[in-house]
Amino acid sequence: QSLGPYYWKRGIPLETRTTWAWHSFADSEHLTLQMAMKNYDFHGRQVPYASLQNTPAGNYFRENPQPMPMGQISLVKHLGQPLDTTDISQIHQTLNLWKGLITSRYLVDSVPVSVRTVADPSAALIAFSIHSSLLKSGALKIAIRFPYAYDVAVKNKPPILWGHPDKNKTVRVGQNPHDVLLKRSSDTSLYYVRVHWNNDARWTRTGDNDYLLDANGSDSLTFSLAFFPR
Repeated sequence: QSLGPYYWKRGIPLETRTTWAWHSFADSEHLTLQMAMKNYDFHGRQVPYASLQNTPAGNYFRENPQPMPMGQISLVKHLGQPLDTTDISQIHQTLNLWKGLITSRYLVDSVPVSVRTVADPSAALIAFSIHSSLLKSGALKIAIRFPYAYDVAVKNKPPILWGHPDKNKTVRVGQNPHDVLLKRSSDTSLYYVRVHWNNDARWTRTGDNDYLLDANGSDSLTFSLAFFPR
């Protein structure tokens, strides 16, 4: 997800999702599905179909509910600037399908980076192990950002919506030296995120819903994110 905009423009959204997280925009007009219905004659019988998709009700029920984008996890430069494709070279990536393990090796500014990514098959949990001298120098850090929703007015591959601090909120409800628990809300949707790391990393808030995880002088960093409903 470090190159999210690059891939999205080429038709490949890079996103974090679960099977249980859904979001709906507020319905301020008290719309009903019946308002999107139109009757069609079928052998002398009037059969209603939800075909009035360009009406307020049709648009609303086409767009809601929608999957909830859970978070963007990426490598960034030391001041939080995103990586560019020109920063990365000599890419080698393999997938061990039976273990669910992706191993990526490449150069960032001519310095080796190794990333191992694994997803839990039975829980909404993803973990990473990263090795590079760029971590030790602080030239590479981990950015974790939580979006508001999708712009579902755009069909097929809706972009992620950021901002909306009045509706999109992240609150820290627990923290210790190797762990932070976050409460996430987007309109009426609510879920929790536990971020855990195994060394003396430094967790910093950089925006309303944006964070940095710094390896804090180590050349390796192992961390995980677990998402769970209320």
